[in-house]
Amino acid sequence: MRNPTWKIALPLAVISFATFTKWWYAFPEDAPDTLYWGFPFPFAGEGWHTSMSFQVFVLELLADGLIYFLFWFLVVWVVQQLLHPPRFPRIIVAISWILSALTITAYTTLLYSSNSIFHWRRAYTMEIMDEGFRFIWQQMSRPVYDHYRPEEKEK
Repeated sequence: MRNPTWKIALPLAVISFATFTKWWYAFPEDAPDTLYWGFPFPFAGEGWHTSMSFQVFVLELLADGLIYFLFWFLVVWVVQQLLHPPRFPRIIVAISWILSALTITAYTTLLYSSNSIFHWRRAYTMEIMDEGFRFIWQQMSRPVYDHYRPEEKEK
């Protein structure tokens, strides 16, 4: 049985979306220094109203998700065109759907239990000071504010 391309591409997009990201250390206009996450667009950041909260930008989140899906759709489609007959074992498809469902459940629980705020899009400008890539299991220390604004320390 031949699997449609989206049956493999969708769970791969969800899993890679959750495990690989880019971080952005920025100074938003009229706000404290903030860490943002998302690739290629920053779609989530630290919340300013309480600790352990997030602010999520829905338009950027949807754009990032669509880009991940299109990337994996193209990769799976090319693999299916190169393999004759194009087949992915059912066990791989099932495992990928289970992992993506668990990933969505975990992130949904995290976002709704942390008093997050959802905005349609980011309505302010920000000055990006540093950025990098990381996997979800990699430890990351917060950048030091004084390295980016030493003139404010002297005041």
